[in-house]
Amino acid sequence: MNKGARSRIYKNNEYLQVQGLCTGSSDPDLWFSDTANQLPGKRGVVTVEEKRKMVARTLAALSICSICPSKQACLEEGMKQQNIDFGVWGGTLPGERLLLAGRSPRSTEVVNKVSFAKQVREAEQLLLRGQQSS
Repeated sequence: MNKGARSRIYKNNEYLQVQGLCTGSSDPDLWFSDTANQLPGKRGVVTVEEKRKMVARTLAALSICSICPSKQACLEEGMKQQNIDFGVWGGTLPGERLLLAGRSPRSTEVVNKVSFAKQVREAEQLLLRGQQSS
């Protein structure tokens, strides 16, 4: 995904374009790190190291979302049909939004997205516990 693609997504919601912390990012693809095809030259199977990088990048996006003043408006945009399957929107992952929308976790695609969301949230909890014990 490139900056132009990220900008096109935001044209539907001018408030996000002006207020969203992600819109000023030097790495707009950060909010779409959950997609295996974001990895250079990659399609299909993702290695453990690549998955680790995807989780780390997603956590970086979520940390920015956590303090963003546009979080609620962004989540509403993320729940739209054209956005629900991809990227971090309003501090949520595709697997979380699909479940919020009532999608059945029976298809392989939904199961994979929910599984990735769980992995990210587990890593997030580990980081929080590590910060609390420091």
